[in-house]
Amino acid sequence: MQRIRKTVTTFLLIIVFCVPYAPRVSAETVYAEDQEEILRPYSVYKQWFRLRTELRDRGVKVKYSSDTQQVRVSPMGKVTIAKEFIGTAEITVTSTETEPAETLTVKVTVPAPKIGEQELCQAYMTENPRYKENRTLRVKGLMLHSVNCPQPSAMAFIERWNDPEYVRASIHAFIDADTGVVYQSLPWTTRANHCWKGPKGCGNDFYIGVEMCESPNINWLDRDTIECYDDAEAGEAVARTYASAVELFAMLCVRFDLDPLEDGVVISHHEGFERGIASDHGDPENLWKAMGTDYTMDGFRKDVSQAMKKYE
Repeated sequence: MQRIRKTVTTFLLIIVFCVPYAPRVSAETVYAEDQEEILRPYSVYKQWFRLRTELRDRGVKVKYSSDTQQVRVSPMGKVTIAKEFIGTAEITVTSTETEPAETLTVKVTVPAPKIGEQELCQAYMTENPRYKENRTLRVKGLMLHSVNCPQPSAMAFIERWNDPEYVRASIHAFIDADTGVVYQSLPWTTRANHCWKGPKGCGNDFYIGVEMCESPNINWLDRDTIECYDDAEAGEAVARTYASAVELFAMLCVRFDLDPLEDGVVISHHEGFERGIASDHGDPENLWKAMGTDYTMDGFRKDVSQAMKKYE
């Protein structure tokens, strides 16, 4: 029994010295190409496998448990982390045939990726029908929207849309007009209902959708005309959401291996309508034009392409 306890202690020490640095993965690791990223390197795997074999031969069993399904451990000790996971999970390793049982808790921490100078905030609309439906989105592009109403708060939209009866709309992210913070409201690979459809198809089937919120000092008189009560504040809000959208789209293009300059990859809701895959909307170009900015979708695509270079 003493030899068994010594072996288990050695096993737990290997976990302590070989694993804790691995869970602290970067955003680049989390957003890797594979659906799940194996955190443990092969060299450590060989050590673990050898030790597991020894423990099995000695009749000592160890079990693993995690406090979240997004971070899992196999019976062999393989740690995997879901692509969308942000936060801290705890993995517990327990010897099942020693008295008293020996346990060790290892924390797995995945920081939120940075969008510009700020962290991405996850605020999933778990009550929205599209979240519950959980249909897989085959990502072929990204679609930019603007809300076309005087509501700067991303969370105001999320709280309203986070309702099982709110069937008419859902989207992957909102950009707050006051702060520029990006709030992810659905997993990127969950199909949303953000652009409806047109005679040539439905953009919801292929595009991640992102809404830019707008200044409370804008009043829409019709689809293309606004009255503005504070030009400076409203202009700052537009510039802020534009800058965050560029950074977000750059990150998503890298993650999903998209070229923003390729035809049809990065489009607006208005361009989706012109292509016959979205409802008749003018955003966000109608906002940019009404505000007297020089922003265009061609310029936006070029800015996204330029911003992607930081990930090289």
